[in-house]
Amino acid sequence: MLLEVTGLRKEFTAGLLNRRKVTAVGALDLKIGEGETVGLVGPSGCGKSTAARCVLRLIEPDGGRIMFKGEDITHAPTRRLKALGKEMALIAQSPEGSLDPLYRVERSIAEPLVLHSDMKPGQRRQKVEELMSLVGLDLSLSGRYPHQLSGGQMQRVAIARALALNPSLIVADEPTSMLDVLVQAQILRLLKRVQAETGVSYLFISHDHKVVEWMSERVVLMEASGVGSGARSPAPAIISEKASS
Repeated sequence: MLLEVTGLRKEFTAGLLNRRKVTAVGALDLKIGEGETVGLVGPSGCGKSTAARCVLRLIEPDGGRIMFKGEDITHAPTRRLKALGKEMALIAQSPEGSLDPLYRVERSIAEPLVLHSDMKPGQRRQKVEELMSLVGLDLSLSGRYPHQLSGGQMQRVAIARALALNPSLIVADEPTSMLDVLVQAQILRLLKRVQAETGVSYLFISHDHKVVEWMSERVVLMEASGVGSGARSPAPAIISEKASS
């Protein structure tokens, strides 16, 4: 099993005068196998994005356990988290917001390679070209800035960057919600093709049940979180089982 999350819980403190605990994620269980897509679906505000950031260890969970490739990473130290950054990646909801407006396409895609690899400039350039080809971006776009791209092109750049270090797991957090219907379909097909070619696993997050079910082998439903001191959200449940296509 690539990823196994058991009883994941995250709380925040809310209120200026009347301080109280708010449960963002309560009792989340999910498993993702090698090369598998598991969908996480639920209404806005139910804690899907918070759960995603806990899984990626971008924020510290308050309870439960996160196992990645058989290793307990629930409270992994900073040094280990840096290494895990090579194995797990995020595709965010807003392609425009996820790209530095001062970086050209080539630099945006190459950034993980600069930070986490010892590739020489020529090797990085070749890798960027391979990634652009993989996600269907014309090489002529490599010198453009984000504001010179369409929404679909920006999301393809974000996907290429997420794939730069050959991760085992990509968390796709509402990756098509900011795009029009036609571009959504193109990006979803692209994600499936990339998975077929690379074997990457996805945790695919959305509020759209139909999109999640089309993308995923299994779907986990998150309900609205509880609010107030000690309150907890109902445990998410698997609502759909499908054989892998």
